[in-house]
Amino acid sequence: MNILIKNAKAYTGKDLQLETCTISIDKEGLVKIIRTTEEQSTDEQNQYNHVINAENLVVMPAFADLHVHFRDPGFEEKETLESGQKAAIMGGVTQVCTMPNTKPAMDREERLISYLEKIHQYPYIDVLPSVAVTLDQDGLNITALKALSQIGAVAYTDDGRTVMDPNILTEALRISNETRCPVMTHSEDHEAAAKYPNGPYPPEVESQIVEGHWYFRRDRRTSPYRTPQHYSVFRSGKIGQKERAESHL
Repeated sequence: MNILIKNAKAYTGKDLQLETCTISIDKEGLVKIIRTTEEQSTDEQNQYNHVINAENLVVMPAFADLHVHFRDPGFEEKETLESGQKAAIMGGVTQVCTMPNTKPAMDREERLISYLEKIHQYPYIDVLPSVAVTLDQDGLNITALKALSQIGAVAYTDDGRTVMDPNILTEALRISNETRCPVMTHSEDHEAAAKYPNGPYPPEVESQIVEGHWYFRRDRRTSPYRTPQHYSVFRSGKIGQKERAESHL
């Protein structure tokens, strides 16, 4: 289907200036931006199957969300694969990475296969699953990360909990260097956080984990494919800036 979007506002050029333009999308998905000075004639517009008047609207590429919780399986009363995808696409998000802290956790091959089959029942957007670093996310035994990657996992994380065992984290990073699937680390020392059951807990509960995991990134024997998740305190951000500067990433 050929689509024409008229009277749209879009950010164009190297300086990302917001300007009014017409956008054409051919059946192969190729996009062409037509400036107002190159406005198409009525005959040219008639070549399109679908013409959209986007007056007073801003048109931009779809977004990707690398950290979503669709809560399926196990917590379907909160969210399902279907409702999560529909909500995402209404917000302009067409690709997501789902977290593995479902019930049961996404940590075994048969569970991932079943999950992927269910994803294909609702083909609204691209759903890319992450898998747990440790079995049942208990931090004790590493999962079959290579095999899970071959099935379709795109990232490794015990999201909701931190991999506290340095040997497991090192091995996960080593495997990620082979599979090119990032290890997404949860930025919270849950052992320290347990001392504050009623919250709030001090910033160090997050920043000391961020700093500790940063040293794994510095070790060139391990992988550069480590992505810290959800910084919320100032010191964590400063550590991240230092990491970026020293690793040239």
